[in-house]
Amino acid sequence: MVEILRSLVTMEDHAALVMLFWGNAALFVLVLSYVVMDKTANFGPNGVFLRKFAVARGIQALGWCCLLVFQAERNRAFLIVGGLLALAGLFAESDALLFITDMPGERKKRLRMASTDLMLVGAVLFSVSRILVGSILSVTFALVSLPILIAGCVIGPVCLAGLSSATIRKFVGISAFCMYAAAVGWAIGGADPFPVSLFRESIAQDIFRIALVILTLSGGTGILILSKEATDRRIAEMAIRDPLTELYNRRHFFERGREEFADCARNGDEVAFVFLDLDGFKKINDKWGHRFGDAVLRDFSALLRLGIRPLDLCCRYGGEEFVIFLPRTGREGAATVAERMLEAVRGSKFPEQLDFSYTVSAGVAHGRPVTADEEAFMDLLAKSDEAMYRAKRAGRDRVVFWEDPPPGSERR
Repeated sequence: MVEILRSLVTMEDHAALVMLFWGNAALFVLVLSYVVMDKTANFGPNGVFLRKFAVARGIQALGWCCLLVFQAERNRAFLIVGGLLALAGLFAESDALLFITDMPGERKKRLRMASTDLMLVGAVLFSVSRILVGSILSVTFALVSLPILIAGCVIGPVCLAGLSSATIRKFVGISAFCMYAAAVGWAIGGADPFPVSLFRESIAQDIFRIALVILTLSGGTGILILSKEATDRRIAEMAIRDPLTELYNRRHFFERGREEFADCARNGDEVAFVFLDLDGFKKINDKWGHRFGDAVLRDFSALLRLGIRPLDLCCRYGGEEFVIFLPRTGREGAATVAERMLEAVRGSKFPEQLDFSYTVSAGVAHGRPVTADEEAFMDLLAKSDEAMYRAKRAGRDRVVFWEDPPPGSERR
């Protein structure tokens, strides 16, 4: 039984290096083929991340290959080059993981610079230790370079695992942390991670090699799953967004809006719609061109996102028309939102056309829904649309409430 168990955890240096080389080479080819052949892989930051990851695994494969050659030739140049390439690949992969974290850009930039500095210092110390093999200085430089290189390599995995609540991200971060630390030790040790004689015949050596191979392959698989998850999320997000303004489209607005409307009806809360339309938008297109007109739409959309609460819903209803749904909001709250939008638009400036300005008209309808059905939702939306047209007829650049009588008349 002991021999059977031992056979399950036995792996020689050469076998481990072969698996690391071919495993990383296969991941390099697989990811690179995916990026080149599948256009969905290039959506947003995910495409940059995949390219970074493919390059990192390709460099690691070259590093392990050089260490394999060193075992056969015993040429110290292959040892140094292989170790440096393995370290460079680990650093590149760590940088790729740091790239997809959700931390602010400035903090991410500082961490990337710190990681680069640590790796450069560690690489110099490592190279000196390989040149001075056989002396006490070699051991000293190797021991000093080890924690520096590990610190430079694990910044990305630590940030990914620590800043994310997603299980797959934590798994990738933790497995990458363990794999990077083990791989750095291997690279520095010249394919002999346990130079102390006590461990040379120990089963701990074999367990170490097996763990390193498993972490390398499972971590790579986890990264591919993470990438696929990001691509799926991006595609799903595109399905509910207007491509020009990146606001919700009408279909998603109706789906989410009816859910919130029904919830407010059950709880007896007020709701409000603010229907907005850019004034004279056709003249803007005719005078300044459709490209500039698109810039105006994007500008207004950005103002809308800044002017609403996280629980509010906003969509591009069509053309130059936009709608905001305000759950748990009455007349006063809706008026505040609408007036804030109009004021923000009046102060908006365009560097390419400093003499240009534009305005919007807004119509507001509010109430306490009695029923949660779709008809009640659409009826209140239609009232806000009607109020917006009253604002247009009254001179534009103003807010009109549906329940107020039209200017110059009295409601009977």
